[in-house]
Amino acid sequence: MDDCQVPQSALPAQSGGKHALAIRIGLIVLVISLPILMACLFTFLSGNNPFRAIPVWSDEPWWFLQYGAMSKYGRPLGYFGYGGTHADVGTFGPWGMFPALITGTLARIFGWGPHAFVYYNFFYLAASVLIFILLTKPDRRALLMMAAVNAMMYIGVCFSLIAMNEVLRYAMAVVLSGVMVRLWKEPQVSRIRLVLRWTLIPVLLVYSMWFYLPLVLFIPIYIVLMLRRVKPVWRVLAAAVVTVLALKFLRGVNSATCAPFIDPDRVDRPIHLSWQLELMAKYYSFLDRLVAADPLYVIFRSDSDAHRMTLWFSIMVYGLMGVLAWRVIVALRDKNKRAGLPLNLLCLFILVGFWGGILLKYSSAYTWTYVRTCNTGLCCVMLLACLTPPGEAHAWRTAVVLGLLGLITFASVFSSTFATSDRFSTPAQDAEWAERRAALEDVIELDPDAEDPWVNTVKVSHITEGDYLSLPYGVGINTGWADPRYVVLGHADYEDSAERDTDLENLQTEGREIIYDDECLTVLAKP
Repeated sequence: MDDCQVPQSALPAQSGGKHALAIRIGLIVLVISLPILMACLFTFLSGNNPFRAIPVWSDEPWWFLQYGAMSKYGRPLGYFGYGGTHADVGTFGPWGMFPALITGTLARIFGWGPHAFVYYNFFYLAASVLIFILLTKPDRRALLMMAAVNAMMYIGVCFSLIAMNEVLRYAMAVVLSGVMVRLWKEPQVSRIRLVLRWTLIPVLLVYSMWFYLPLVLFIPIYIVLMLRRVKPVWRVLAAAVVTVLALKFLRGVNSATCAPFIDPDRVDRPIHLSWQLELMAKYYSFLDRLVAADPLYVIFRSDSDAHRMTLWFSIMVYGLMGVLAWRVIVALRDKNKRAGLPLNLLCLFILVGFWGGILLKYSSAYTWTYVRTCNTGLCCVMLLACLTPPGEAHAWRTAVVLGLLGLITFASVFSSTFATSDRFSTPAQDAEWAERRAALEDVIELDPDAEDPWVNTVKVSHITEGDYLSLPYGVGINTGWADPRYVVLGHADYEDSAERDTDLENLQTEGREIIYDDECLTVLAKP
């Protein structure tokens, strides 16, 4: 009888273990759900419904219709791309079909509608942070810090209502950050896990680079971590070779997805220069962008109010790079403080990579692309900073600083995302768009098997954001440089009816016929 009794001393420990596990699960749920809760909270407070968000900014309509095409046809149709600069047919480029595959697959499984992307965004945000937690195994203190940081993430909160692939890119970067931490913390694994590391992670890296060029920077880190038993010179050589091959691969992808249509009348078409002059031109343009991204330059500009987002993100990027560089120097000088050196190096590498990548790739530092790219690096670094050991960097002080930075960032974009009613529809608007889409689907004929991208392409001009949602799921949108089969002419932004009448007359002179006309849209097509 006594042998069958459970020792009384074990009961409290068992109860405490269950209690600790319940707390940990609760904290994990809190961390992964906070961006969703914050987005819903502030949207409802502003009088809007987050689940009625619609695409209104930049290239959102392009991505929106790509996902819709995937849901209906299993692939995008027509001539897609930012401003019509890349073709999808026959390629899987960064502005073509490839980035839409994941969201498009979900759209095909669960259906598609004007607001479906909001649900998919919430899924990516939650799934990526959950995978990050499973890979890095943070303690309770780190989870509390992650909750504070994740509640103020610009992409996590504001971009959850955006019909773009930025959330998916951010999710991929977060997952890769967790992968690198896991490789550093657990260098010794079983043979099966080692095989998986040599096969699945490279696939993840290649797939991620299609989404975001700066993610190529994870390749040398991966090689160095995987070859840590090899002499340093061979590690550096392997990382360099693989990185060069990856960059060459990405450049080939970019070339393969360039638009096949070139307008001979464009004066800014590419000019073939010698590689020396081209390299010099890129160097000087990089210096110009570097100056433009300097916080002091932004502060003293007369129109600096128009670039407050650039200012905030520049201050955070430069500040965190300085802090991380100082920690690395201190760790190299003091052997007792080298425990956190790999993590600090990873954070510094990620931050410099995203910051430098955007300055090298894009033509201006005063763009939302600069803000989004730097913010992706910042988000990864902030989450990684939560893993810093308590005695290494005064963790709670770090959490407070990161939280304040997040508040500043969040406050600066609050009005542009949540307080504007034009981002959210109503049931009446949804019904109106659905009725018009049904009418347009009767006159716009799509050919899923067509090799010519212009067959399924609609050139749009002077239409409002909501009118994009009226277009059939599957059409490709182009705003210029094109001779598509269909042209959709709206009423918005015309200063007078005479200009619109002139455009209609010119289109009809070119041989197009009016096949649909209502109070908002006029559709013309080649016979």
